[in-house]
Amino acid sequence: MAIESGVDLTPLMGSLLELTAAAVTGLVGWALRRYLGLKADNEIRGYIYEAASRAAKIGLQRAQEKYGHLDKVTVGNEALDIGARYMTEMVGDGIRRFNLTPEKVRDLVEARMP
Repeated sequence: MAIESGVDLTPLMGSLLELTAAAVTGLVGWALRRYLGLKADNEIRGYIYEAASRAAKIGLQRAQEKYGHLDKVTVGNEALDIGARYMTEMVGDGIRRFNLTPEKVRDLVEARMP
């Protein structure tokens, strides 16, 4: 005489299926947020680089208007200061998002100066 023993797991299958669906949904949501966040970061980074280029041009232009020439080191420093201030005003949120220091902002502007 064989004794049959076993556990009926059928009632747990519904709960297990719900738990699996919730986990997959959460994972897909996380991946989508991460992808969109990286995409947004790339767009913001592009705006920052564009602003740095504009800031370099504006800084040089305003320094040249003030002095009539651009052959002095102090003019270059002033052009950098003007450009860095302009950039901070134009894309301050992006600068804060990437935790850019004032020195890094100046470096970005200076790198785009002729």
